[in-house]
Amino acid sequence: MIALPLFLLLGVAQAPMAGPNEIPLEVAAKGVSIVPADKATIVLNLRCNAATSTEAKKLVRERADKLSGDLIAAGVPSRNLTIDEPTAKPGFIGNETIESMTNAAAQSDAKAKRSASLAVTVTFTDFSLLRRVQELLDQKDAVTLESPLFELSDNHVARRAAIADAIQKARTDADAYASSLGMRVARLTRIRDQDAQASPFGDYGELVQKFMQQKNAPNGKVETDVRVTVEFALAPR
Repeated sequence: MIALPLFLLLGVAQAPMAGPNEIPLEVAAKGVSIVPADKATIVLNLRCNAATSTEAKKLVRERADKLSGDLIAAGVPSRNLTIDEPTAKPGFIGNETIESMTNAAAQSDAKAKRSASLAVTVTFTDFSLLRRVQELLDQKDAVTLESPLFELSDNHVARRAAIADAIQKARTDADAYASSLGMRVARLTRIRDQDAQASPFGDYGELVQKFMQQKNAPNGKVETDVRVTVEFALAPR
């Protein structure tokens, strides 16, 4: 394990570049930290059909209020509940981010049948309560339950662990390059945090990143990953 000063773990760090008889080397690395989540969110989708749009909206609101009451009775704090319009999720065709075809079809179908939809979002910090609520919801046929999204209230510690992991991997690769050249790693000269740059996909990029981290981590845990570019100076042995 490489012991690094604190300032190296917090952002871009730079020392003098390669000097005489030294060769610069740039290594890109990804660091990962997987830790237990301390927060989970589930989204409950409700949809009702009626003769008119107004009736459908009234009916789905009544069901959402009834569901919220059941959840509060089960122990969910009212402050952890929100009722809102369903949010469209991004989908992908090739490299293009598009609105999910499923959502587009649902919207078209809703208009034809004079349907109305609402989403009840529930946040948990007590995972035993989450399990009880999931059991309760399994008994409600009219509710569509999405898989929980596990998160961290504060990811600073996990991110620092991921940065340390990335730098360790970069140093291992640098040692291998140096050895193949008959040289040694003299020093680390610069670190660039690639994640500090804004995603070209904006909010969609952040949503997709959350989805991939959720997919890669075991259930109930959160994967935090960072990408860094580390520059080294190689010197003769």
